[in-house]
Amino acid sequence: TIGVRGVAYLLVLFLFVQCNQDRSIAVRQMNEALNEMKAGRTAAALDLLKQAASRDLTYADPSYYLGQIHHQKYHQYDDAQKYYQEAIERDNTNAQFYYGLGSVYALQSKHQLAIDVFGKAIEREKNFAKAHFRLALSQRMRGQYQEAAESFGRAIMLAPSLDFGEEGQSGILFHELGDLYLQFRLFAQAQQVYQ
Repeated sequence: TIGVRGVAYLLVLFLFVQCNQDRSIAVRQMNEALNEMKAGRTAAALDLLKQAASRDLTYADPSYYLGQIHHQKYHQYDDAQKYYQEAIERDNTNAQFYYGLGSVYALQSKHQLAIDVFGKAIEREKNFAKAHFRLALSQRMRGQYQEAAESFGRAIMLAPSLDFGEEGQSGILFHELGDLYLQFRLFAQAQQVYQ
């Protein structure tokens, strides 16, 4: 007979194999979903990502991509928020997950929540220039002008030519900081930043 120890070993081995199998299937489904997105078949991509997310409850990437689609393609911020939070629950070490959630909060004018979440993104990735920039924007919206100037400055130091790609915001860091200085009639500082 195998005994209690043998049964326990077989049970652990079975669970390990099943978890690896679930992850493998979830990764395949997620990759298929990304291909569907590239081909312009968003509905099919969403279905595959939902399957992948439910297949392996420890795998955060499908939830993150669901958040991305609802955020950037459909502008469905409540759904995006839900999926970003799910991704964070599954993996709270990924700065990009927090950045996505913070961006959604900022778009919903929930700037204090955005500040908190961008701070968590920066805790996980100190040199995350876009997170510093978005943090500065939300700080400015909350009237935290000194903190915003510091955050803009850090973003500029990290990536002076930060480009937001399709958002078309290349060079915006300098303009935002300059505008903040102008708001407080700090003309010399504004001129220096604009140059």
